[in-house]
Amino acid sequence: FPDKLHTVGKPAPGHVAKVIDEDGNVLSLSRYVKGHKAAAIKARLAPLTPADLPSVEQAKELSRQRKQACSDTAKGAGSGESDSAADGGAQAALLREAVSKTQAKRRLAVAIRQQELLTRQQAERLALHAAQEADKKRLLFRLRSAVADLIERTPGLRSVLRPLQQTTGLDPRERQRLEAEALARRHAREKLDIEREQRVLDRLERREARSMERAIERAQRQQLERNLAHDAAHEAAQDAALKARQEFFDAAKDQQLWKHREWRRGDVPEEFNQAGGLERDTDEARDAEALRKYEAEDAALDEFYEEWKRGGGISGDDGFDTPDDGMKPEGPKRGRRRRR
Repeated sequence: FPDKLHTVGKPAPGHVAKVIDEDGNVLSLSRYVKGHKAAAIKARLAPLTPADLPSVEQAKELSRQRKQACSDTAKGAGSGESDSAADGGAQAALLREAVSKTQAKRRLAVAIRQQELLTRQQAERLALHAAQEADKKRLLFRLRSAVADLIERTPGLRSVLRPLQQTTGLDPRERQRLEAEALARRHAREKLDIEREQRVLDRLERREARSMERAIERAQRQQLERNLAHDAAHEAAQDAALKARQEFFDAAKDQQLWKHREWRRGDVPEEFNQAGGLERDTDEARDAEALRKYEAEDAALDEFYEEWKRGGGISGDDGFDTPDDGMKPEGPKRGRRRRR
């Protein structure tokens, strides 16, 4: 049977099975298969029972699915690797873009907190400086400063009252110095916290980049394995189709439904011309045609001479001269044609 015979539909009572081709057209099997009689086709399909065959609509659906599968397989075989590579590259680009957006969002949040911290620290330093300057203008601050200077200048008082002064903080200038140092230490700790958060964010981004690259490589490897499996399945399907076709021709040869013929160069044009009643337009063919024509004319002249001889060989106005010495007449006045 032809290679385009895809699906056999359930036949109607008393009819040969229908054939659904690759385009979904319903055809008669006896008309579709050329060169075989209906009896041979029925004998070939005898093992198939109508109950085992699908209906025409089911056969159309099967043919459509098979055509779609073949189209998908061809696309996968022809450009599956390039399409897969393009899809993988697009997915990798989307993943990198998503990770970049997430990292940029986190960095923006850290940068905003850092800017807010710097603004607040500057405001706190300005506020402390303003408060200390205002405190220096007060009378109590000036009195305590004068007492502290007196204790510092007097050795006897310095040895007795200096430890008490340092413990109680009676010197306002020392108190302001301690307040400024405490504020500076707190600001330094806050800066260290921000810097530590930035370092953690850098390590997180590097770890995410490594994880993303591993995920992309894993996805590409899985896609490659799927492509290889798809190609292997496609090759297996082709091998199975070739094997089934060979088995079909072997079975047809065993049942004498098909004969193998070795075609030589020139056989096809010759048989085509013979089937159409034509001959090849060559110099040999034209020479052969002219030779056959001359031989036919010679045969006609010989027949005419025999009739003339049986009639007595009397010369007249028929355009012939009486032959001499048993020789054939020269023929009509137009003369005989010379053979080529």
